[in-house]
Amino acid sequence: MKKISVLMIGNSFSVDAARYTHQLSLNSGVEIELGVLYVGGCSLEMHVNFIKEGPAPYEWFINGESTGRYISLKDALLLKKWDYITLQQVSVYSGLIDTFYPYINQLIDYVREYQKDSTLVLHKTWPYETGFDNTNFEHYQYDRKVMYECINKAYASVAKD
Repeated sequence: MKKISVLMIGNSFSVDAARYTHQLSLNSGVEIELGVLYVGGCSLEMHVNFIKEGPAPYEWFINGESTGRYISLKDALLLKKWDYITLQQVSVYSGLIDTFYPYINQLIDYVREYQKDSTLVLHKTWPYETGFDNTNFEHYQYDRKVMYECINKAYASVAKD
């Protein structure tokens, strides 16, 4: 069976996306191994600050399940050669292009120090549900369609860069 390894640098959206991916992949003839670095509500700016500060704040998930361990981004990058590495902005800022910079570039530069051959992927979030009343949703006028359009525009722009 072909194997693919994916390191996800993200937040709860990464954990959610990874939860069933490994199991589903086994039915496709391709085993996808997923490592997820998780900090709830973690933005690109926070990931860069963790690099600068040097702690090991990430809860380590493998194939959607917590290991109960905490590791640093550097430790995860040194674990193995990852085929793909996903980068993700926190949901509240995922439709706001300016919040990606300069952090996405700094994070890419750091990842490339340790994983020159991995394919980098932007992991797009999805909009909040209708009726979500958190003040963070006001960036999108409390409208999931507006948020969806903003997310698509931001991720397309960042991916193009």
